[in-house]
Amino acid sequence: MIQAAHDRGLVVDGHAPGLTGPDLWSYMEAGISSDHESFTYEEALEKLRLGMRLMLREGSAAKSIDHFLPRLLDDGVSLENVFFITDDKHPEDLLAGYMDTIVRKAIALGLDPLDAVSMCTINTARHYRIDHLVGSISIGRRADMVILDDLENFRIHSVMAGGQPVGTRVHAFDYPEFVFDTVRYREIFPEDLQITGAPNCRISVNVIKVFPDRIFTQKDTAEVITGGTGVLLPDVNTDTLSTAVIERHGKNGNIGLGFVRGFGLRSGAFAQSIGHDSHNVIVTGTNLTDMALAANAIREMKGGIVLVQDGQVLDRLPLPFAGLLSVQPVEEVAMKLEELHGTIRDMGCTLPAPFITHSFIALPVIPELRLTDNGLFDVERFEIVENVWGFP
Repeated sequence: MIQAAHDRGLVVDGHAPGLTGPDLWSYMEAGISSDHESFTYEEALEKLRLGMRLMLREGSAAKSIDHFLPRLLDDGVSLENVFFITDDKHPEDLLAGYMDTIVRKAIALGLDPLDAVSMCTINTARHYRIDHLVGSISIGRRADMVILDDLENFRIHSVMAGGQPVGTRVHAFDYPEFVFDTVRYREIFPEDLQITGAPNCRISVNVIKVFPDRIFTQKDTAEVITGGTGVLLPDVNTDTLSTAVIERHGKNGNIGLGFVRGFGLRSGAFAQSIGHDSHNVIVTGTNLTDMALAANAIREMKGGIVLVQDGQVLDRLPLPFAGLLSVQPVEEVAMKLEELHGTIRDMGCTLPAPFITHSFIALPVIPELRLTDNGLFDVERFEIVENVWGFP
């Protein structure tokens, strides 16, 4: 597949978190030329020195510029093969700015303004082999330009796209009906979300541990208590929540079950149909009844984000376009998402970007432990593993 891409003149980007030494050399030998998933500065520097393009990511949940850029500057590293990306960003963050906010932050961290501009224009264009079209002001280029009032503070005066001024006119679109019919699973009951073991005992389980401003997870363990029926129960006192990934495309009806730690939720449940990269429905909570209600609310509104507490839907954001997007104006979506963030904080959640962090629980290409509709997945061992692993 990689060779086929190269044969077509395409660039192959990759995900290589934690990859160093001979494993990294083999990875690059396969023809993958960039990475945006480095865990540490030393790892990022090794990739850069071996000729890999280093992407500095500043999304809503995953951030690396503060960690990497000052050290690159202190070490005098050439930034020709370094550029900025955002990856996942909330609409309210996009309303505050896109690459311009990253450039301002980079300048504030000590980067020369011209280098900052290069890292979001010509460096990127060269990597993707489109520098013959964009990246400079010269004959034959597309004339996509940002005109500034002030380079140091990066105040934008106006924008040109294809040589034409960009205004504020909103375009109307007619969408095909099939894009609003992508959430296709049966009604979910609490029994569908049960992990069972021996009744009335304490059992050790594998747990996915998440972190603020990071998308990697850590393998963790917890002791959970089973009820008289043998159902393994979440425990808010140890921040051990039940979680499930529901196959939502109508292919097989799978439901993967597990436990997660790091959200800090004290009551209720939340669910969403944004779940990289398969975008199945992810639901997490302090009890299975609220989790089932949240999953069914997602099903009813054909995708989105929903918060549930004590058997009631507290708030929701419909995302009916492929279960991922809203057709409402971005300002309305941002306002509703801000409300959701406030509500989930009231439910005890401590993460700054809980919904984006939640979406990455189901991404089985980033270490260490993930949950798919097929079950709990150990990325490093590259195999499905059991939730229950023993008795304390």
